[in-house]
Amino acid sequence: MTKRTTVFIVLLLLLLAGPAFIKYQQIQAGMKQMANNATPPSSVEVIGVSRTNWEARVGAVGTLTARDGIEVRNEVEGVIEIIHV
Repeated sequence: MTKRTTVFIVLLLLLLAGPAFIKYQQIQAGMKQMANNATPPSSVEVIGVSRTNWEARVGAVGTLTARDGIEVRNEVEGVIEIIHV
């Protein structure tokens, strides 16, 4: 290869590798930032349970939407098989 061809190949590699290296550094910085910004643990509210009487049947036409909801989590590893309501 001639000196001119060698210089051309080196410059071409620098032009291609430069932006790729910069993008690689940006991705690595983003991954490091995401690892440092872990989501905080969710707060859990615990209340006492009491028995009440419910109507066995309610007649209605329309759409029902829950006003409040809960998220049930277990404190130890495993599967919640049943929740008695």
